[in-house]
Amino acid sequence: MTPRTLLIALGLVLALVPSVYAQPEPDYYVIREETGPGVRLGVAAGAFTYFGPDALYRRLDQDDVRETRPAVAAFVAIPLASDRLYLRPMVGLLNLGAEDDGIRPFENPFLHNELLLAEVDLLVNFLSYRDSRVVPYGYTGFGALIADPFGGDGVADDQERTALVIPLGLGIDIPLTRRVSLFAEASYRFVLNNVGGDPRVIAEEFWEEEFPEKPDIETYCAEFPDDPKCDLVGDEVINAFDRRFGSALFLGGLQFSFGGDEERIYIPPPPPPVCPECPDCVECPPPPPPPPPPPPVEVCPLVELNSVYFDYGTATLTAEARALLDENIQLLREHPECCIYIDGWVDSAELDRFGMPLGGRRAQAVYDYYRSRGISTSRMQIRNRGVTVPSCDKEDEGPGCRRGRRVESIPVDCRDLIGG
Repeated sequence: MTPRTLLIALGLVLALVPSVYAQPEPDYYVIREETGPGVRLGVAAGAFTYFGPDALYRRLDQDDVRETRPAVAAFVAIPLASDRLYLRPMVGLLNLGAEDDGIRPFENPFLHNELLLAEVDLLVNFLSYRDSRVVPYGYTGFGALIADPFGGDGVADDQERTALVIPLGLGIDIPLTRRVSLFAEASYRFVLNNVGGDPRVIAEEFWEEEFPEKPDIETYCAEFPDDPKCDLVGDEVINAFDRRFGSALFLGGLQFSFGGDEERIYIPPPPPPVCPECPDCVECPPPPPPPPPPPPVEVCPLVELNSVYFDYGTATLTAEARALLDENIQLLREHPECCIYIDGWVDSAELDRFGMPLGGRRAQAVYDYYRSRGISTSRMQIRNRGVTVPSCDKEDEGPGCRRGRRVESIPVDCRDLIGG
């Protein structure tokens, strides 16, 4: 890379880098809230890759090549709608160092010379900066690649130096601070116009230079169509001549934001206290009245509630059980400060056949009955207590014993109910 190129690239970067320092503000009395997006200025470096033919002029034979060289760029992103849509003019210096590659530059000015990129993009953020710490975005627009923008690199006057392009790119932006973010992006540019020489003109010039003693190409090849020389300038070669190319640009750098809509609310410092620090005060204001005492804690006066019993192997409430539960419900309505544990039990014979879950189903049946009669679920908690010990299998007719097949409603203070 020549010293001239380095100076131009450095000047381009320095001219567009904003000042990231702001005047200090007293943060103890200023509230700042950003209510809108600001203008974003970015500087970047990366790589430019050329895809296409190695020759556009003076030759009829072409080979596809891919060359990658350094690139620098800068842009200004102007918000159009909130912080999701931006208009982004961008300039860049691409293909740096190409004039020193030792290849004849007249063959392809876009491959063997530096390029100036000038384009305007419409950039869309897929996420908002207020919602995400990593903001992906995409962009497209219209621009131009200008070969040998500063002259002196051997581009002939009759060669096309401007390629009109449409970019298509994706990137991510990662905020580092409120004003600075790190970004990386990749894009491909499609060339719209033909940038090479007319292949038929190239064929005629080639024929005149290589075979000056022969008639013109059309006359000679019409008379001697089998001459191998005519294959080089035949319709198949001419029609296959490619006068367009593609390019990719990979950039990474920093974005600096400034401006934007901001709301600043200034809150003055609190006044000094009147007493006792104020010696000039005549008298101190009366102290505020003490807060009222907390209300007394209500204690549940209920000691015992009715227990209900079930038939062997069932969790169905009998008519007798419902009558006993109605008495409990009346007491609970009269004492809203009381909550209950609902404990379900099985006898030992049921444990062997039905297992402990039967006690839980019995407690659930009582719980549902209370709830259907207006007792709040926040005042009740189910507990499956398991099997009654000691066993009483021989005290009742049939298997098991009645007093083991029960659900107890145990009153407690609501403040003591776990989860209440």
